[in-house]
Amino acid sequence: KVTEMCDGQAVLESTSLMRSFQATVSSDVSVGDHAALVIRPEHVALRVSEDGLSAKVIERVFLGEIEAVRIQLADNSKFWSRTMAANRVTSDDGLVVDWDNARARIVPFD
Repeated sequence: KVTEMCDGQAVLESTSLMRSFQATVSSDVSVGDHAALVIRPEHVALRVSEDGLSAKVIERVFLGEIEAVRIQLADNSKFWSRTMAANRVTSDDGLVVDWDNARARIVPFD
């Protein structure tokens, strides 16, 4: 649910992940609306860290020099990350997902 908006940015509150996300917002979203945070797969980064959104790899697809990785978060939401295969993370231990907020968008979601 969108909780704040200012200067083309919005804050999206995720009750299932118990955290909020800030990103550029679509013009057809208002405070109080249900919305989704969208990020292109090539802008989702996987790394090992103690700080971040915990994730688990549930599928890997090798596409030559690119690897597509299907990720599951603690709330069971799933999405894809795409990265160069040479930069792959080989362990789920301490795996987190991250992205640059400038690459994320908040859009309407019914």
